[in-house]
Amino acid sequence: MLFHNAIPHIIEKRDDKGAPVRFDCVFIKRSTGEKVFAGNVQCISSHFKPRTYNLKFTDSGEIRKVRHCSIIEVNGQKISR
Repeated sequence: MLFHNAIPHIIEKRDDKGAPVRFDCVFIKRSTGEKVFAGNVQCISSHFKPRTYNLKFTDSGEIRKVRHCSIIEVNGQKISR
């Protein structure tokens, strides 16, 4: 189990060459409340206010903006509320 303050450390991690590290996460879609599994994604940018992340789905190339508070799981570990 992870706490919310651990999310940026995992999501914004970079490898030795400065490239974003890939990870899996689950977040709640704001408009419908459904759970979305985001597998093999990279954080290409983050914004402090409001706390959001731009996630790139490496398989499709799609980019989605995800709110920090909507993330409920990272790399198979649930986020504590």
